[in-house]
Amino acid sequence: MTFDGIERVLRENDAFRVEMDWIGEGWSGDYNPNDPADAPLLRFYAFEKVLGEWEEIHDGSYCTQFPATADRALIEKATDLILTRITNAPIDEAIKTILQRLSWIEPSWVMG
Repeated sequence: MTFDGIERVLRENDAFRVEMDWIGEGWSGDYNPNDPADAPLLRFYAFEKVLGEWEEIHDGSYCTQFPATADRALIEKATDLILTRITNAPIDEAIKTILQRLSWIEPSWVMG
């Protein structure tokens, strides 16, 4: 099974941008379609606006537990949630720590 038709989801505001995309990852590295225990998983990338230009946040890209086969509306909600969490992060909490926690995102986080 191939997932090449999956379109990247992008959300941004004045300060941050988040992209969610499938780049071929699964539970143990590269997705293995011959392993029934594996699943294609999405990765997110976080950016911040610096002097009017988008710069990827250092260590701001993580593979998630969100399947690439999920409904697009759920993927969009997940991307929105990540953007909201980093936008509303407490000043005293490192963005990297927030992003690491968000790597655990999965569909139940955004369902109903």
